[in-house]
Amino acid sequence: MDKTSMLEAIISYYTEGNKARFACLLGVSPQTISAWGTRNTFDSELIYTKCIGISADWLLTGEGSMLRSDQTQSSSSQNIEVVSNSGTPSINDSFIYKMYKEKDEENRVLIRENGRLEERIHVLESKLQECQSALELNIGHPKDLNSAKDASIKKHSSQSNQNAGSVIAPLKDL
Repeated sequence: MDKTSMLEAIISYYTEGNKARFACLLGVSPQTISAWGTRNTFDSELIYTKCIGISADWLLTGEGSMLRSDQTQSSSSQNIEVVSNSGTPSINDSFIYKMYKEKDEENRVLIRENGRLEERIHVLESKLQECQSALELNIGHPKDLNSAKDASIKKHSSQSNQNAGSVIAPLKDL
């Protein structure tokens, strides 16, 4: 049996032929499933770990029964989703419910981390304000800042004038 036929049989059994749902159950994109079909291949290890009751021998060789010998074709309770008496997945045992549960826990961790980061930002903002206040006290009034700037310019220009005079003086001696 070729891999494409095997893949179709697996999809048919585990998700009633729905390729998109099968991709979701495996945690891959629907395009991955299509690519497997086109290339006549699939990820045996992934399928084996996600499709409870599938025969490893069948996945590797394509020979024998698709399901392990201790599994019967009619036993859908071994599928990825546990089915209740009504024929619909039990909410607590469904694959999607478990994924949401994992994501909820990840979100709780991220929310806690976000809270810690917000506290750290608040502390840093307080320290920044303290530093700005201390800097203003050291500099004084903004007018003093302008006078310090003017003094710097005057000092620089007087040094330039001294240098200019020393260059001209030797010319007079000639």
